Amino acid sequence: MKWVALAGFLVIGANVRADAKKSFLKAVKLQCSKTDKQAKELATGGRTGNVVKYRLCNKGKIKLDDTCRLKCVDNSSSIGD
Repeated sequence: MKWVALAGFLVIGANVRADAKKSFLKAVKLQCSKTDKQAKELATGGRTGNVVKYRLCNKGKIKLDDTCRLKCVDNSSSIGD
């Protein structure tokens, strides 16, 4: 039973990360007029990566490079998702 719960958790976690990355890539292409390749290069991972910064958004804008500041919904004052 523990293995089933762990497997379910891992699948759900992977889907959440995939959805966050898809949203990030879509926003970069739309707001910054970047190509697929350029957007993927900006989609850095990890706890301090751009995808997480976009997902957690606490400033309203994220500076990705000198030509792109990505607008996001400020989640710092909201509870839940």
